[in-house]
Amino acid sequence: MNTRERTALSRASLITLLGILSACTSEPPTPNAAEVAQAAETEQAGAQQTAQANAAAQAAEKAAEAARVATGSVQTLTARPTSTQTPSPTFTRTPTPTRTLTPTNTETPAPTATDTAVPTATRPPATAAPTQPPAPVTVYGSTGGPAGYTTTIICFRGSGDCSTTMPPGDVNFTFTLGSDLTTPWTLFLPYGLSVERDGVNIPEMFMFVDAGWLPPGVTVQFGGSKNFATPGRYIVRSSGCMLVTAFPCGWTTMGGTTVTFVIQP
Repeated sequence: MNTRERTALSRASLITLLGILSACTSEPPTPNAAEVAQAAETEQAGAQQTAQANAAAQAAEKAAEAARVATGSVQTLTARPTSTQTPSPTFTRTPTPTRTLTPTNTETPAPTATDTAVPTATRPPATAAPTQPPAPVTVYGSTGGPAGYTTTIICFRGSGDCSTTMPPGDVNFTFTLGSDLTTPWTLFLPYGLSVERDGVNIPEMFMFVDAGWLPPGVTVQFGGSKNFATPGRYIVRSSGCMLVTAFPCGWTTMGGTTVTFVIQP
C-alpha cells in the first residue's frame, strides 16, 4: 500500500471516528434536509474509499507474493529421471542347414512296340443295277371266278401273237364271256378288261367294252386295245361289276384266261 492510499484510509477513519464521538457527547442537533443529505454522501464516499483501500491492499499482497516466487525464494520440486533397465539381449538360435535330397534317376519305361493294323482299302459295296421285272414263262394263265361263268382272252400285236417281253406300244385283245344254263340273267355295269401294273390296279387303263344283260347259256365275244407305254409287269383280266339279284353291283374277276407280259423300258 502506498502513502497516498494510507493517507486516504486514515482520513476516512478519522472522519468516521469524529462522527461517532459527536453522537455520543453532544446533544443531537436538529438535522435539516441539507445536512442529512451531506452526511449520507460523506458516509457513502467513506465506504467506497474503504473498499478501494482493501482491494488495493489485497492486490499489493498478491504482487509481493508473485515477486518472491519470481526471485526463487519458493523452491519447486523438480522430477528426477529414473534409471531405466536396458533389456539384455536374448539368444537367437541359428537354424541348422537342412540336407537337400538329391533326386535319383528314375528309369523311364521304354515304349513297347504295338502292332498297328494298317487299314486296308475297302471296296465300296457294289450297287445292284435295277433289275427288270421277271418275264413270265408264258403269256397265258388262268384264274378262278363265279361258278357258271367263263372267259377266254387272246393277246396279239399287229399280225403276231404277244410275247412275254415286249417294247412299249399298242396291245390288242379278243375275248369272250359266257354262261351256262344254270346261271340267272346277269347284269354287268360295266364289263371289260382290267389292267394291273407291278401289283397295282390301274383304273385309267380299264378297257370298257359293254354294259347289259347276259342270259343263261350264252357266250359273247368282244375286242379291245390299249397303249402300254410305261415299263413294268402287266396282268390283264376279264372283269366287271356284276349284278345278280339286287343292287348295288359287285366288282368281280371272271374265271378263265389271264394275260401276263413285261413292257421293257
